[in-house]
Amino acid sequence: MKKQTKAVKSWKELSRHTLLERYGRGLDKVLFRLPDGRKESYVVKKEKPTVAIFAITKDKRVILIEQFRPGPKKVIQELPGGYLDKGETPLKAAKRELYEETGHVGVLKPLFHYHDCAYSPRVRHYFIATKCYRSKTGQRAMRGEERFSRVVLVPFRPWVKKIYKNPPTDIACVLAGLRMLK
Repeated sequence: MKKQTKAVKSWKELSRHTLLERYGRGLDKVLFRLPDGRKESYVVKKEKPTVAIFAITKDKRVILIEQFRPGPKKVIQELPGGYLDKGETPLKAAKRELYEETGHVGVLKPLFHYHDCAYSPRVRHYFIATKCYRSKTGQRAMRGEERFSRVVLVPFRPWVKKIYKNPPTDIACVLAGLRMLK
């Protein structure tokens, strides 16, 4: 087998056209010039960076948001989280989302971040929040679809036993958080 010695070259973006955009998500058709000179179009997701927080209260309960989700077409319990606002750091966004969605505050530590997939610019940032408590001024922001959700506090140990049979969205955040807690 011949050894490859040339560096992989970037592709040049020639044009971008939005095919669909709604609820902060979309699809773009992007035309690239490949290193061999050919032109190829790709459909790329149009998504913003996100945060998710594995939050645990002082009395060892997991803080979850219960709401209907259109992808799985059912009511699910998931970690608090959301989009980063323009110019916002991931840590600031995680603190804001935890407070806005649940009314809780806590000690946040970053777990890791990664690119969502090869056809999306989205970076997911994961955090663990410990020693969480409901803020005296904690009032959930009831905007948009959050009006149809509720905060659920679930005992830690029974919930952890269940996640392997019925994993929540952002399971990677939970698994990394569990590892950090050991």
